[in-house]
Amino acid sequence: MKQVKVLLVDDSAEFLASASDFLARDPRVQVVGQALHGREGVRLAEALSPDIVFMDLIMPVMNGLDATRRIRSGPNPPRVIIVTMHDGPEYRRSAEIAGADGFICKTDFAEHAFAMIDAYFVGAVGPAGSPGPNAPNLLSSVSTASAMHCGSALSNDSSARLR
Repeated sequence: MKQVKVLLVDDSAEFLASASDFLARDPRVQVVGQALHGREGVRLAEALSPDIVFMDLIMPVMNGLDATRRIRSGPNPPRVIIVTMHDGPEYRRSAEIAGADGFICKTDFAEHAFAMIDAYFVGAVGPAGSPGPNAPNLLSSVSTASAMHCGSALSNDSSARLR
């Protein structure tokens, strides 16, 4: 199996470093780039052709929803998974409208990141990269209990959970 190329887009350099280190533990994954805001993420997505982008929602310069729209409107776009501390039906609906393929909380990144990759790149992908019959609905796959703590004041430093 070829490595899955991942681009990380988040305004927290600490989260980028932690997420990159965490993902690099799996030999199936290659982190090809990191961006600190949406505009840089769009540019890197065009230049690096990742298979999947893990995109923060709230960032300076260009937010994750605008960046997702731009990335998904290009030819052969990668999968885009929103990774955020902000959760609720309005955020998930906005992500879906923007074209995101999934939505997970930063606090759950370590628990769900590889499942997101596996859902699209290990036997669950249908023709032309579309989700196959075994692919879950990744925009609603996080449990209600998990979603409730996503937006809570547990900790804004989610990178500690990745170690």
